[in-house]
Amino acid sequence: PLRENTPVGVETRHLIYDRQRSMFGAAFDAAVLIALQHTTLGIATYYETQLTSNWNGLFTPYGEKRKSFYAFGAFNALYCLGTEVPVVLSDAAPGVYALAATDGRDQAVLLVNFEGEDTVLTLGMTGLPASADVELYRLDDASDLSFQRSDTVFRQAKQRFPLVRNSVILLKIQSNE
Repeated sequence: PLRENTPVGVETRHLIYDRQRSMFGAAFDAAVLIALQHTTLGIATYYETQLTSNWNGLFTPYGEKRKSFYAFGAFNALYCLGTEVPVVLSDAAPGVYALAATDGRDQAVLLVNFEGEDTVLTLGMTGLPASADVELYRLDDASDLSFQRSDTVFRQAKQRFPLVRNSVILLKIQSNE
């Protein structure tokens, strides 16, 4: 057991808390949310979000957003669409997770690399409208789920995405029809 008053206990706790508040923690949170989608679990909660708590990975003591906040936001974009749709990654490396959803018109895809090797994914998209805009948002050490680029795709499309270790990509696909 870790004892508060020992140097090893203090150092270990700092490492745990720091990892939880980093992209490691954000990628872990997003990967867990994806993995839980195909279980019988009915509800899961995040412990905890009090600003003064050492366990809070969502906000700083000043109420500023940490990386995990954005991971939950990316998942919420899919949740708001309402209906999960299958996603297949043909060249996915270990540690890569994917989830997709639609509302019948628009779609979104969440891609996560948790502790896997840096990789480039090829995502084949079918069943798209005649024309759709694909917006890419990235969550990594340098970006807080920031808009990166937009492409117009037609009916079927293949997109390639670099997905580095402990990062998240959100694709928002909006129909032009």
